Amino acid sequence: MVRYELETPSFYRRLTAWLVDCGILVLLGTAITLWSFNVTAFNHESLLALQATPDDKDVGLAIAWVQVCYFGLFHSLMGRTPGKAMLFLRVVDANGYTPSFGQIFLRSILYPGLFIIPELALRYLSDYINPVVAVIGLALMILWAILDFIMTPIDFKAQRSLHDLLANTRVVVD
Repeated sequence: MVRYELETPSFYRRLTAWLVDCGILVLLGTAITLWSFNVTAFNHESLLALQATPDDKDVGLAIAWVQVCYFGLFHSLMGRTPGKAMLFLRVVDANGYTPSFGQIFLRSILYPGLFIIPELALRYLSDYINPVVAVIGLALMILWAILDFIMTPIDFKAQRSLHDLLANTRVVVD
């Protein structure tokens, strides 16, 4: 089993890798959306189709699964996403070894899953729940995202985010 050095990357290096991955995910999400609406050319009629079917809840769910699969597959197969690879970063377990599939799966569900899935649930349940409950759910979703984001600079020693702490993983310079 390979053990990696535990050199901690800067917060900004991790943020840059995340932004690269977000760019890739935006392209994938756009492709899924256009494909689901059968948009084959950018003209007036095809763009009007974006206001029609299918249900945006289904598209949102597909995009959420793409994000979970993107992070899960890249981290489990290569130990890094394309954004992390560009900045020479890798996900390892807390001791520097290759993380287990369970750790990678948990990390991938926790981020971005715990702030995408509640949003999708609120969309599906919006007809059945009280608007106050929906606002509380949205506030909890935003709180999770903020906590996950600010944990990285708070955990100064290892620069571990909340999803890393819960999955017992960390990001290191490769």
